[in-house]
Amino acid sequence: MNVAQAKQIDLPSLLAQLGCQQQPVTRQGIWYFSPFREEDTPSFKVWQLPSGLWCWKDFGSGEGGNVIAFANCMIGKETSDKAISDALKWLDGLNGARVAQWPAKAITAPKSGRIEAIQQDRFTLIDNKRLTNPQLLGYLAERSIPSKLAQSFCGQANYLDNQSKKKFYGVSFPNIDGGLEIRAATAYKHHVNTGNKNISFIPGQNKTAKSVYIFEGSIDFLSFLVLTGQEKPESPVIVLNSTSFAARAAEYIKTQPVLSEINTAVLFLDNDDAGQKAFERIAEILDPLGYKLGDCRYMYQDHNLDDLNDYLTKVPSDKRVQFKAAPMKFFDSSATAAHRRAQDNKPKI
Repeated sequence: MNVAQAKQIDLPSLLAQLGCQQQPVTRQGIWYFSPFREEDTPSFKVWQLPSGLWCWKDFGSGEGGNVIAFANCMIGKETSDKAISDALKWLDGLNGARVAQWPAKAITAPKSGRIEAIQQDRFTLIDNKRLTNPQLLGYLAERSIPSKLAQSFCGQANYLDNQSKKKFYGVSFPNIDGGLEIRAATAYKHHVNTGNKNISFIPGQNKTAKSVYIFEGSIDFLSFLVLTGQEKPESPVIVLNSTSFAARAAEYIKTQPVLSEINTAVLFLDNDDAGQKAFERIAEILDPLGYKLGDCRYMYQDHNLDDLNDYLTKVPSDKRVQFKAAPMKFFDSSATAAHRRAQDNKPKI
């Protein structure tokens, strides 16, 4: 696609492909809720020039221009030769699951450190629907999670902050109690949840599987599917949603009939103290019962990375461990816990 062809693109059709719905249609143009933020009143207008070309104006930010300028805003680029080239690639690839191939404007990865957890009674869920928001899909694309895969497991939650009275939206992930774990991708980057907080469980396609896979968060679970080339997990999966639920996950494995044939737990926890303690909590419950425990943190520990998504996004494909199912290093979990206790009890110099 070249510049002349890009300028001929029908902007309303492009917006429809991004999940934006037309609001009032006036003589001056067609109004939309801005694709760049959450808002209550439509402030984004498109109209057609006498030449047949489409233009747009975002009255909330003051930005506007032609289709190429819109594409630049969506991928977060300023006008330049390289930005135009990137915009043309984005427009050329804009179909179906490739909508989020480039990150959307103003969505950046959270800085290092744990994401703030906020009490559930601070928020009121407005609705939870299909994940289509371009910014949320772009947020996931930055983490190398394809939009089609994310849409298979995640939703789009709109919720109200009862303190600030502001509305937010985020990627939602259901737990076993019917609550939602929500990863916000706004200026406020935090985890919130609506309803009861709990672990999440995803049944595996292989009903005779002997292993259950345990992840600390939903992004790590989705990263695993990308790395293994699976659209759905072959083996059952538990997502902790919080390391404080490590023991709860182990009890779930023990007591659920659907997991009665499981003899191995494969863990992809974070490469930090909380991840280590969660591993030990699970080991203390499952190891005495004869379960084998596979600790896969070595994959990203070897690269000094924090978690499986770091491994996906920062390690080149030719440097990664090649696997169809997760590689495992089995550890004597009792010895691991004993070693940690010994380290904790060492005199401090």
